[in-house]
Amino acid sequence: MPKDSLAEAKKINQDIIDISNNVIMTPQKKFLAFKELYVANKAKLNAVNFATLIHRLGQTGDQATFSIKKQYQSLCKEVLNAFSDARMFTTVNTQACANILNACAKLSINHPNLDQVLSHFIDILAEANTQACANVLNACAKLDIKRHELVQVLSRFIGILAETGTQSCANVLNACAKLYINHPELVQVASRFITIIAKASAQECANVLNACAKLPINPPELDRVPSHFIDILAEASTQSCANVLNACAKLDIKHPGLVRVLSRFIDILAEANTQDCANVLNACAKLGIKHPGLARVANRFIGILAEANTQSCANVLNAYAKLGIKHPGLARVANRFIDILAEANTQDCANVLNACAKLGIKHSGLAQVANRFIDTLAEANSQECANVCSALITLNHINATVFDTIVDHYTSIQRDIKNNVEIVRAIIIFSIINQSLPLHLKDNLQNLLPEVLQAHKEIPEDNYYSFYETLAALQYGLLPSIQLNFKIDLDALFKKFTLLAEKSYHPEGTSNLEKLWVSHISPYLATAKVKTQTYKGAFELDLLVNDQVDIEIDGPQHYFFEKGCYHLRFTDQARDKILTSMGIQVIRLPFYELDKALASEDIDAYLDKKLKGVKMALAQEPQEEAASVASAALPMLTNSDQKHAISEKKTEEEWTLVTSHRRSRASAAATTIIPTDITIAATHQTQPSAITTTPEEQDEQAPKQQQRICPRCVLL
Repeated sequence: MPKDSLAEAKKINQDIIDISNNVIMTPQKKFLAFKELYVANKAKLNAVNFATLIHRLGQTGDQATFSIKKQYQSLCKEVLNAFSDARMFTTVNTQACANILNACAKLSINHPNLDQVLSHFIDILAEANTQACANVLNACAKLDIKRHELVQVLSRFIGILAETGTQSCANVLNACAKLYINHPELVQVASRFITIIAKASAQECANVLNACAKLPINPPELDRVPSHFIDILAEASTQSCANVLNACAKLDIKHPGLVRVLSRFIDILAEANTQDCANVLNACAKLGIKHPGLARVANRFIGILAEANTQSCANVLNAYAKLGIKHPGLARVANRFIDILAEANTQDCANVLNACAKLGIKHSGLAQVANRFIDTLAEANSQECANVCSALITLNHINATVFDTIVDHYTSIQRDIKNNVEIVRAIIIFSIINQSLPLHLKDNLQNLLPEVLQAHKEIPEDNYYSFYETLAALQYGLLPSIQLNFKIDLDALFKKFTLLAEKSYHPEGTSNLEKLWVSHISPYLATAKVKTQTYKGAFELDLLVNDQVDIEIDGPQHYFFEKGCYHLRFTDQARDKILTSMGIQVIRLPFYELDKALASEDIDAYLDKKLKGVKMALAQEPQEEAASVASAALPMLTNSDQKHAISEKKTEEEWTLVTSHRRSRASAAATTIIPTDITIAATHQTQPSAITTTPEEQDEQAPKQQQRICPRCVLL
């Protein structure tokens, strides 16, 4: 190149840099200056000028507002179109190539000419330093450019790792996580970052933890990264805080300072987007952090709900289900999810159904979510299938076609014992409620049962109770059409898991409602032997009368309000049928009847209506010394106290947990003490056609003085 041309090219380059570095000019004025310079010198630009101009357009445009950034994008595309001569690419160095790719990533421009830029970079890779390699990998991750040669770029970076700083390490790890490049030597990159962590920023720490969680890799001393992040917490953004919490949850790093990270996030909550909020809630649920400020995070998410995607909505619902907290705005989150349902994948649908089941949100649109899950079923894994089947049972939404389709897919994919147990339990409850199984579903159950029963030693503790329900249904003849065509000692297995399930079950304790009504029922059945919070098999019973009658004092969590009346949950209906087959009769006292009886102050009349048959039978039996738990120990209740639950405070003398293990089969059960004219625990045999109401709608639709119960669900 002639000296005059070279001098002119250098001047143009300096003019580009001066515009970019001008601290007085606004991004809009800088754009106009870049445009004017490009138009005036277009024919004179060499490869270095093109590279510098693209680099500075990306750098400046990235800081501009959305509308001005679009102008930078347009000009950058125009420059890239002009920068198309193949001979030009061969004259730029690795740093220039990296700058071009990085600038286009910042402006979200995936131009065809970038492929040639990347190819030239790889051709001269031996000249590249760690920063250039990191920028190229980072740019390709942002632009979703996936080429097998990128592994060569990573190898070059690792080969000169001793030269690198924290930012390059963080960018490489972050890029590899996004590009799904899980190179065995990435642990070295993370270790290098930890070695020089004192120089790292909060954003870099967040990116490293996030990448380690996604890849996943767990280098030595990884807990130093959240420690350093907490030391410089004042500079952290909402996204950084969210990423650190989310990564620590995935990596199971339970650092004592994570509550401070959550507090920092809440302090700057106004900057958070929906994804940040969803990640924080989801992470806190996994880490078991129940912070009073989480309600503010949920409120922020709901306040900007229009920006939320299906994954964020699913994560928020799932988080609240894990935390066991009901937020009044969750029905709106479910609404948003259903509005954009076409974007949802199988995991999103499974998480939403599972969360709504745990939270008791019976939304009218959940049937659509189930249908969307079916539409995308080919992508579903075994856990998602098991979760959806269990959720539909919990939500009282049984559809034979949906169940059959999901189970059919489940049997065709890789599965484990945990999910086998849950899906078999769901099918069995389906069978108990419907009193039959469609032929194809029956065949699938017949094939899955041997897998579950023969692998009983591998069943995790979390699944003991579900497996116990399956064994109880088999043991007490509730699946007459199922034949066990293999040798197994069902009696011994049932006894073993009765004990295991009881030990693994963690009851919530006696509610105020139960305490109050025990204080009324115990004197009413003064001649009976009454045990509270006891067991039949592994089933917990509220009140067991003379080892024959289970009186359940039901709170709202046992019912769904639908089509003008209350419906007992299918899971409770199945439990009652199993107990009946064991020789235990069940009487349910639903909360809305109890509230009405308290309001009318006609408690004896209500107990006569519900328990007269029990009392009459007791009068005919030989008198025994009563063993009522609450009649003597409970304090006297005033009129005001009777309208509310008594205080949670109790002493060991006031409440005694009596455990009973009567394992006899139904054929050996004691004589029934309920007269035949008294109907108890009748179950609803028809299928609800759809999931129709939210919890808020349930409260509005159920008048306090005229609440109705489906007569086929629970005794009126």
